[in-house]
Amino acid sequence: MKPFEFAALMSFAIGSFVTRVQLLWSYGFELRWWWRVALLILVSFVTIPLRMIERMVSCKRIKREELRNPPVFILGHWRSGTTFLHQLMAQDPQFGFVPSYQVFASRFSELLEIPFFMACTKSVMPANRGFDNVELHSDEPQEEEVAATLSLV
Repeated sequence: MKPFEFAALMSFAIGSFVTRVQLLWSYGFELRWWWRVALLILVSFVTIPLRMIERMVSCKRIKREELRNPPVFILGHWRSGTTFLHQLMAQDPQFGFVPSYQVFASRFSELLEIPFFMACTKSVMPANRGFDNVELHSDEPQEEEVAATLSLV
C-alpha cells in the first residue's frame, strides 16, 4: 500500500469519529442524552478497524468492476411515489438495489455479508424510516440517498 493510500484509508476510517467529536464539542448536547452520546462515541471509535478493512476490500473490488449498462436514476418530488417505483423496479432481476441493512451501515457494506455482522445490523435497524414513516425490512430495497446522508456523519 502506497503512503498516500494509507493516509486516505486512515482519514476515511477515523473521519467519522473525529467529525462526531467535533460536532459534539461545537454544539454540545443535553445531559439527559449522555448515554446516547457515550454510545455514539464508543461505536464510532470501536468501528475504526472495520471501516479500514471495508475500505481496503471494497476499493479493490470496485476497481475490477465494469458497468455493462448505464445506471437508472429515479428522481422526483418528495411523496410523489419514487419509493414505490424504486421497490417495483427492484423486483426485476435486471436491476440491482441496495438492501436496507447495507444502507443503515453503509460504511461496512462488504463486511455485512458475514452472517454475524448482518444479524447485528438487522437487530438495531429501526422499524420505519423516521422522516416519512415508511416501514423497513432488512432485505428490501432502500433509497441510496439515505446511505449517502448517513455516510456524512
